[in-house]
Amino acid sequence: MKGTFVLCNKPDADGRRMIYYRYYVYGSPLKRSTNIKVLPSEWDAAQQRITTPGAEHLNRRLRRLGTVADGALPQKASPVQVREMFEHVFNRELYRAQNEDFVRYAYEVNLRRYDSGEIGKETYNENIGRIGVLERYLGQCKGLHFLSLEDVDENFLEEFIASLKKEPEVIYKGLTPLVAALEAADGEGLIEHSVLAPVKALHIGLLNRRAKKAAREGISDGEMERIFDYAGRLCEGGTRDALDVFLFSYYACGLRLGDIMLLRWEDVDGATLQKPRYKTSRAQRLSLPLCAAALEILDRWRGRRGKFIFGLVSEDANPDDALGMKRLRGHKGAAISRIVTICAGEIGIKGRLTMETARKSFALRALQSGLPLPALSRILGHGSTGSTVAYLGLDDRFTESEVLKIYNH
Repeated sequence: MKGTFVLCNKPDADGRRMIYYRYYVYGSPLKRSTNIKVLPSEWDAAQQRITTPGAEHLNRRLRRLGTVADGALPQKASPVQVREMFEHVFNRELYRAQNEDFVRYAYEVNLRRYDSGEIGKETYNENIGRIGVLERYLGQCKGLHFLSLEDVDENFLEEFIASLKKEPEVIYKGLTPLVAALEAADGEGLIEHSVLAPVKALHIGLLNRRAKKAAREGISDGEMERIFDYAGRLCEGGTRDALDVFLFSYYACGLRLGDIMLLRWEDVDGATLQKPRYKTSRAQRLSLPLCAAALEILDRWRGRRGKFIFGLVSEDANPDDALGMKRLRGHKGAAISRIVTICAGEIGIKGRLTMETARKSFALRALQSGLPLPALSRILGHGSTGSTVAYLGLDDRFTESEVLKIYNH
């Protein structure tokens, strides 16, 4: 049983007509709209294709719709059975076809993840920029304004990565929303499952290489104590303030700089800190115990004016302004890094130290102390234990399940 594409219905205001796929079942027509409109002059009925330049993705959609529908319909069945099967198969394939623009689909999945609370507002906004990098690459480097889901595979992403060699951060972080979109497409049956595995392996490999490089930023507990003692000998001033923020990140369970910037006294209840909802999922709200060193740092800041404890954000700052907060965080982080690096160098701790150094140092110490990996992952605000494994650059010889077994015996 084989159908044909035909133009049906009256022309719309622009003169375009809808393309339908039509069968004849026992002499009666059975047709279904493809949701594609063309001018009659753009349609080649003999070749069953749209002749407009740049319409190959539409022709590919038509070919797939026809092939799948023809192959799925039973050869011997009643008109009712044929109609039901036709409706089911065509609706499914039409959904796939309408979602085959990968860039548009990636934006949609990113919004879905934000609405479900899987990612926070800042990650959502950052992912828009990351998907935009791919969109610009397609337009400027490939001359394309459409990318089919079927064309996104390991080879395509390797080519995309090669174009970004001078932008390593874009490579590492830019693939995350793209892989998330492919995972969603796999779950919805929009791509073949065999496509996803090599793409994820490529992404994990990149993250592991980055994590191994970043792992060198961690310093020992003894070195952190030396910085703490050094800070205690300083007088009040900007240098002491910068060291306090750096040390507080380490002693307050690896708190992100963005969290510290928005920390208010109402978030501190005795020796417990209610972790702000910065960056992590909106559904998460953790209570973290504060050690003596963290409490000592907070005591030094009591009595200062301001809504935010460490005075890194103006009183009228809008935490929902993702772009503004990102810029401010970058500025503050760079300033703190310069001061901490110089001070650490004066006591023999070489290398550039950043706020990420404090966070990573806490995480490594926590694992060495026996904190279960799932608990550490939640404290750090990671979406999965796999992200924590990659973040800390754990030995490639260990799989995620093996690491979990070590800490959950």
